[in-house]
Amino acid sequence: MGKILGVDENGVYVIDKSQPVKLDLGSGLNQMPHEDGWIHQDVSSANGIEIVCEWKKIPLESGIVDICRMGDIIEHIFPDDKDTILKEWNRILKIGAKVHLTTPNFDYSCREYTLGRMTLHEAQQNLYGDRMNQWSIHWGTYTLLTLRETLEKYGFGEIDFSESPGEKNCPWWIVANFIKINNV
Repeated sequence: MGKILGVDENGVYVIDKSQPVKLDLGSGLNQMPHEDGWIHQDVSSANGIEIVCEWKKIPLESGIVDICRMGDIIEHIFPDDKDTILKEWNRILKIGAKVHLTTPNFDYSCREYTLGRMTLHEAQQNLYGDRMNQWSIHWGTYTLLTLRETLEKYGFGEIDFSESPGEKNCPWWIVANFIKINNV
């Protein structure tokens, strides 16, 4: 599934489309290299990353991705790049593509800190990221409402937050499953 066959003369990856194309966008250190059929993309080269590029211009043809995982990446988009990047994500996905996204929950982190159930350091980590480099900073934060509004603006729908707040060890996560419903 989703095997890379090569790169064309324009630098666009040629993908085997005989099976669903599954893209792990921004997989970085979170990648699961033993997963069958996933193509891993990140801004930095690492073991198991097949596509190294920034999100402003992903070298894939339009409407090729059937299933996409975006684990903790939307909050890392610099505000001036948000429109370009979300349109690019929309471009590479097929109409009807299924997407799984996680991101820290602004409401949860603020509430838990205020109630004394989270330290200031933990809340700051959830809201602002590691701040080690440009790609580790959380430039944006989301609530269920603001994430829904953002996704709908960029052509996504059937947004389901029922898996939130996330895994037991990550209760500050928003977990969203949705589909691409139209091109933007």
